Amino acid sequence: MAYGEPRLTNDIDLIVALSESQLPRFIQAFPLESFYCAPLEDLKIECARAQRGHTNVVHHDSGFRADVYFFGEDDLHQWAWPRRRRLMVNEKLAVSLAPPEYVMIRKLQFHQEGRSPKHLSDIASMLNQLQSDGGEKALDMEALNEHIQRLGLTDLWNLAQEYR
Repeated sequence: MAYGEPRLTNDIDLIVALSESQLPRFIQAFPLESFYCAPLEDLKIECARAQRGHTNVVHHDSGFRADVYFFGEDDLHQWAWPRRRRLMVNEKLAVSLAPPEYVMIRKLQFHQEGRSPKHLSDIASMLNQLQSDGGEKALDMEALNEHIQRLGLTDLWNLAQEYR
């Protein structure tokens, strides 16, 4: 939503850089009476994955879900982390967002896996919004194209362009 057209969903995607020793604190942040959070042993397995470590946290009352991806050794995470963008939610609260190039590449990968057209339309919306904003929000097209080619996503990228 931050880079494109708002789409109401009942989830958020988070990338977390946690060591195994920090996992008990992660679990404590989500009390079991209010949240589903995977058991410590499951989190250890996911956290230890070099790539694609993943878990969910779900708020019981609202059904709101956080898809949590562990940082690992993923090349794209390594590239994106120092390029994250800071967004002020209000005067006291700031959040860090993945750079839009990262989001688009992940959406291409998710489309590749599940063939959901929503990812391609999200990319088209992001491109329209970001390129019209220019300035600070301008895309790093060189880096974006490099990652797309390296990951073999060129055909899907071209397909996303058709959604514009």
